[in-house]
Parts: sequence; structure tokens; C-alpha cells
Amino acid sequence: MTASLPVSTSSSRALWFLGMVALLTVASYWVALDGPLLFDDQPNITQNQLLMIDGAIADEWRSAAFSSGSGPLRRPISMLSFAANGVAGGEFAAFGLKLTNLLIHLVTGVVFYAGVLRLAQSPVLSERYAGRAHWLALAAATLWLLHPLHVSTVMYAVQRMAQLTALFMIAGVLVYAIYRNRWARHGGAVGELLAAALWLLLLTALAAYSKENGLLLPWLLVAVEVAFYRGIWAGKRIPLLVLLAWLALLAPLMLGVLIYFFSPEFFTDPYLRRPFDLSERLLTQSRMLWHYLSWLAWPDVRAMGFQHDDLVISTGWLQPWTALLACVAWLLAIAFSVWQRNRLPLVFFAVVFFLVGHAMESGPFALEMVYEHRNYLPSMAVCLLLAGLLVHPKLLGGKADGRLVTGGVVTVLALLLFVRSDTWSDELVLAQRNVDNHPQSARAHYFLGDALLSVYNRSGEHELNDAQRRDLLIVARQQFERMYELEPDDSASLVMLYIVDSLYFPELAQRNDWLAKIAQRMEEKVFLPSDYASVTALMRHLTQRGSPDDAQRVMAILEQRMATWGDRRQFLLPMYLYNAAHRGPYEERRALLARALAVSPGSYATRYYLASELVAAGDIAGAYESIGQWLQRDQRRWQLPLIKSLFHGETSKP
Repeated sequence: MTASLPVSTSSSRALWFLGMVALLTVASYWVALDGPLLFDDQPNITQNQLLMIDGAIADEWRSAAFSSGSGPLRRPISMLSFAANGVAGGEFAAFGLKLTNLLIHLVTGVVFYAGVLRLAQSPVLSERYAGRAHWLALAAATLWLLHPLHVSTVMYAVQRMAQLTALFMIAGVLVYAIYRNRWARHGGAVGELLAAALWLLLLTALAAYSKENGLLLPWLLVAVEVAFYRGIWAGKRIPLLVLLAWLALLAPLMLGVLIYFFSPEFFTDPYLRRPFDLSERLLTQSRMLWHYLSWLAWPDVRAMGFQHDDLVISTGWLQPWTALLACVAWLLAIAFSVWQRNRLPLVFFAVVFFLVGHAMESGPFALEMVYEHRNYLPSMAVCLLLAGLLVHPKLLGGKADGRLVTGGVVTVLALLLFVRSDTWSDELVLAQRNVDNHPQSARAHYFLGDALLSVYNRSGEHELNDAQRRDLLIVARQQFERMYELEPDDSASLVMLYIVDSLYFPELAQRNDWLAKIAQRMEEKVFLPSDYASVTALMRHLTQRGSPDDAQRVMAILEQRMATWGDRRQFLLPMYLYNAAHRGPYEERRALLARALAVSPGSYATRYYLASELVAAGDIAGAYESIGQWLQRDQRRWQLPLIKSLFHGETSKP
């Protein structure tokens, strides 16, 4: 890259190179477009009955938009995009879903390019990168588009939620930079201020209704103001604007401290169902954020993976000692970036934007510890900093040719991106690579065992002989055993060992009483979300292929659990589904549904089954009364298509 070209020539060549980078991105990702749909893809997309619409009825689009149970805002923008995929393709095929994700990735990269181009015209950056703005934007967008860390976001269909949020948020940065550049030079009228505020409010709403961390957009804009505009208005630095910007930057932190001081349960209560507490999460996240940065700066694909539950939880400042080191390092990084913000504005911006971008998902809320997709937006600031190193001759020591350095970086990133995309093209390869990269991850072993069982169940497609099929079962069982060794408190391994032994290894089933171990796990108070999912999987197996004696034993175990700990909401519906599948007495089925509604009156699935039972029993009056109660709960009519299906005689279920 060079600064000697005229601006117009630089612009056209930069755009040409951006187009080439986009094609390279598509080529690198293409191999993974037929890859598997995974985990959360199923409940959110492929098994979401409200998303299965033909697009002819407008109200069905509304129901589809609010069909997600994730997050308080229900993420309607993302859900609408999934519904559009289903309508356009006639089904939720992996290729269509992932191709759409890839297109969103490309659009986001282009908007990021435009945003950096505008930020390079800000008062702080314009002198430093005069004549290099297009190349700075191109380098930043290239690093971001080709970074292999983003494969687990782009090729994991449900993470379109993170993608759309990032798209609208970086669009907000672009809009802010467009207006703010003008105001820095000429000031702005009230009408223009109002127009900018409305645009930014709209983009914040679109981002938040894609995923809740879109609410961070105003805070990120404050970071942009503090880093690049610094209160400059109509050519002059306004001290009041500087003060207000710094106060706005610190305000969310002060608000969080006040909430914790006056109402600590807001943060602490959700941790009752996590194997770690608030302090352990914050200490661990201080280490994890450095891991994220290392992956961005040195993209070692061996360290990346779908599961990262092998991360050691920090139980104290010195347990492990790197927790203290990480916290001190962050304090030093923040202090250094603030101290050197005039000389090194991109360093200051990268630190602030990265931390603010992680504030919700890697902050004090009781979420899972590690997910790579959390870096999708925050990584943009890191890529901008790295791009600044590539295009600024002083930072290269004036010795290296920016074009050669950038070309080498692009080549390496493209190769790494292709390698990781190829891994994501096959479920079994992905699962095996996760185990290779994270041998201490219990979930990685579960994922591999499940993938092997999937291959076994489709052995006819692979033309496997009996010995090969037997080997698949043996290796799958070994993975579940390894998971049990690594995480004995997780019910998933116990359930899968029970299922595999009862179906394929009867001699081991007699030797190992896995149901007894499951019952023992049920006696413990702390039950994680994965435990409830495991119980649902166990009941599904018993419904489809389990023995009646084992089913009755599990029912008794669940009844004991509910009597002891009172968490009935997660168990009663699976118990009902078993009874319904095996034509249990009508009174028992009704009683289970009544108990489920008593603890979770807003469950639309339970109300659907109750209405279906009443219709099947010929109790039309009771069915109408039940539907009336359902409508009272569903005042926004989000489940109206399910209710209508009862009258049309359709057999699809939620």
C-alpha cells in the first residue's frame, strides 16, 4: 500500500481491491455452506413451528418475528430473516441459511469499510492518515472479512443474530461519523441534530431487536466521540462537550455500580443456576478477553473451536494466578491508552471500543463463559488498529513496503480462513477437530460422540459394513465416557451412556446402572440448563425406543426431584409427551398438562396440547374455554397461527 497515488486513483483502486477481497472471502467460505446445522439452530429455526410459513398471510410474518424465546426483546429482526429464508427456499436448508449469513458478512464488511473511511476524516485521524484513508479502510475491512475467528459466527446459522446486530451497530458508527465530520468543521443546526438523533435511534432499535447487545450502540458512539472528535465543533474545541463525552463514557459503569450497591440481587440471583458466581465470572472474563485479543492478533486456528468449556474458572485472584495478572494488565492497558490517547488514538479507541463491545456478553451478566461470536463487532476496533500499523509508514519504521506486508497478511488470513471453513463443512470433521484442539473440553467429546451416532444412524448413506458400524458405536461410547470423566456433574454424559448402552451394549447396561447415577444427580439442588436439556433428551428416547420399566423408573425420579426442589416447569411437559405417545389414560394426561400450566401459565406449547386433547376428546366447549384463556395470556397474538391450526385440523405441533 502506498500514499503516493492521487486521492481519486487511491479511491478507485481501493474499491477494486475491496471487491477482490469480497470474492476471496466468498471463495474461502464456500466450502462450508453445506455444513451442518448445529445445536441452537434446531429450536430457534428448524424446529420452530411459528417460522414454518408460506409467506402468503401477513399476520404469520408477525408471529414468526416474535417466535423466539431468546432475550427479553424476542429478536424479531433476526427471526424475520430466518422466516424469509424458509419462504424463499421452501425449507430451512443449511445452504440457504449459511449463504444468507455470508452475504450479511460481506455487507457488514463494506459498511465497516465506509465507516473507517469516514472516521479517517475525523479531526484526530485526518492529519495522520491524509492520503491513506482509503487504504486504512481497505486494510481494516480486509482483516475483518478474512479473519478465521469469525467462521463460528458466519457458519453457525443462528448467530445471524450477532451478525445483524453488528451490521446495524457499525452502520450507526458510519452515520455518526458522517454527521460528526460535518459538525466538527461547520457546526450543525437543530434540525440536523434531530435528524441524526432519529437515524441513530432507528439503528439502535434495529440492532437491539436483532439481539439485545445492540443497546450498546449509544455507548460505542460515545467511545467514537472521545477517541476521534474530542469535543471539536465548528473548528473549535468545546470544553463542555469534552466533559459531557467523558461523563457519558463513564456513566454506564457508575450506573452498574449503583445498581449493585442498592440491589445486588439484580446481578447475583441469575447465578443461582450457574456453576460459578459473579466474582468468578468477572475474574475469568478478565483472562478471557486477553485470549480473544490473542486470537485476533495471532489467529491460531488450533486455539479456536466450537466449545471452550475447558477454560479454567478463576475462583480467586491467584486461582489461577493469571487472573490477577490479567486484571492488572487491563488496568495498565486502560491507563496507557488514556495517557497516550493524543499520540496513539487508534490504541485508545481499540481498548475502549473492545471493552465496551464486550460489556454485555462478557460482563457481569450470568451468561456462559466463552463464545467466539462475541468478538464479531468488538474485533473491528482491533482490526482498525492493526490496519493502522500496516498503512502508517512511521509505525512500520519506514523500512517495510506496506503492499508487501499487507499482501502477506492477506494470504495467510485467506489460507487460515479456508482451512477453518473446510473444517466446518462436515459435522464429524468439525467434532473431531474440536476434540483435537480442546481435549479437556467435556462438550467437545459430547459433540464428537453425537456426531458419530449420527453417522451410525445414516450408515446406509456411507455404505459401512457391520464391523465399521460397530466401531462407530464403540468410539462414540468412548467419547461419552470421556465426557463423564471430565465433567461428572453434567447429566448429558449419563443420559447418553444410558441410551447407548440400553440400545447397543446390553451387557454394559446390566453392569452400569446409569439411571441410578441420574437419580443421584437429580438429588442435587443446582441444576444447569444443560441438565434440563438432557432430561428432555432422555424422555424423548424413552418415548421413541425406551423400555416401559425404565420409563416408569425415570418418571418416579422426576417426581422425586419436583417434590424436593419444586422445579416442575422443565419436567412436566416431557412427561406428558411420553404419556401421550404411549396412549396413557386421558385423566393422567390432563392432570400433567394442568400441573404444567399451574407453574407456567404462559407456555404456549402446553396450551396447544391441552386444546388438542380437549378437541380429541370431543369437549369442544372445554377447548374453546382453554383457547380463550390462551388468548388472554397471548394478548399480542404471537401464537395465533398455532391456535388457527387447531381449527384447520393440522397435526403440526410446537
